[in-house]
Amino acid sequence: MGGCDCENCRAMVAAGGRSRLRTSLLIETDGKHILIESSPDLRQQLLRACSPPHIDAVLWSHGHYDHFIGFGEFYRVQKMPAAYAPPPVMDYCSRYLHFLPFEKHPVPVYEPFGLFGVTFTFFEVNHPPVYTCGLLIEHDGATIAYTADTREDIPEKSMDLLKIPISISSSSTPSLPRVTISPNT
Repeated sequence: MGGCDCENCRAMVAAGGRSRLRTSLLIETDGKHILIESSPDLRQQLLRACSPPHIDAVLWSHGHYDHFIGFGEFYRVQKMPAAYAPPPVMDYCSRYLHFLPFEKHPVPVYEPFGLFGVTFTFFEVNHPPVYTCGLLIEHDGATIAYTADTREDIPEKSMDLLKIPISISSSSTPSLPRVTISPNT
């Protein structure tokens, strides 16, 4: 088999050769949908979903094509959602998407901010040559760290923030990976 030999790629080949889709992660909470990354495969991912959700906000980790360019597909299916990213990432993506009207929210790294009852904190990681961040996601005592592209030499300030028991990295599946957050009952 040529190309990547990771577990996800092997699973796709075993499933009949379906192609891997690039990273996007959907968080659902109290009827709201927050999308982390808007990959070039976003339209295909949304169309494959049983009932494509309305996306209320998008968060970007960095300005690589495979993490933000799918944002341009929203005009086909819904109003453009608000976008959140660290200032250098927002500046880069906004320049590239200059023809699209959307609400921009530059968020300083290491400063928590809330969306629909979920707390997010961007933290720096190392993915040269572009400025890149991961995300700490917190809700009701649960904490998840997300990073899609990073080397092992993560800055110390970020490592201090990441002293948590659970972390996930992105994986590609035929539809959007989802994290559903439900209120404790």
